[in-house]
Amino acid sequence: MGVKVGIGQVEVFDLQEALEMKEEILREMEKKREGGYGLILMMLTDIIKEGTELLAVGEKLDVVERAFGKKVKDGSVYLEGVMSRKKQVVPPVEKAFG
Repeated sequence: MGVKVGIGQVEVFDLQEALEMKEEILREMEKKREGGYGLILMMLTDIIKEGTELLAVGEKLDVVERAFGKKVKDGSVYLEGVMSRKKQVVPPVEKAFG
């Protein structure tokens, strides 16, 4: 049986301002996990600096680390140059599950 994964994205002009709500966002993501999700990701995409702070919760954080070659620290990891959920996040996450 597979793992249920949720991936959302919000585009922002000021990533630092969005990160002021990081703890609140992570709490809401944890609540969503009650729906049977093994992993929930939220992309906070800075459209000015062209990068994404990827927030992650769940028991499958190792998948995120394998997918992007970076350690998840305090529930997030910064991905420079990553702008597209469908082209740059979903494919490496799918591959890391395999």
